Amino acid sequence: MGPVVIDANVGIARMQAAHRNHHRAGRLLSKIQAPIVIHPITLAECLVLPIKRGFDPEEVELETLAILTARLGTEPELTSDFTWPAKLAETRAKSGLKMPDAIVLATATILDGQVASFDKGLRSNAAALGRLFQVN
Repeated sequence: MGPVVIDANVGIARMQAAHRNHHRAGRLLSKIQAPIVIHPITLAECLVLPIKRGFDPEEVELETLAILTARLGTEPELTSDFTWPAKLAETRAKSGLKMPDAIVLATATILDGQVASFDKGLRSNAAALGRLFQVN
């Protein structure tokens, strides 16, 4: 199987030391042996709060990437043809997930990867497709 695609809730929890899932996110990320991918839109979700708090967007992005993991895979090219939007639309239509979660699941599907998330709905849909990353 390919990379592990992380959801914003994992990234946000890892970035914020006071977050209730901060340590859980750290444990989850430490168990991933495959390359880790975060979709640019998911990364943007992770950056909203720090930028609202006045941090420089460029500094925040670099710091976020460093905090999440030193093993981020190369950013996938997901917008070069019709395959990506069609897969995203299909994923959203079939799963009933909201767009941010559908992006994570579609990215994992396109890259033949797995999903790391704390969201029950996303986890359930990923598991149904055999794409849920689970810590043993």
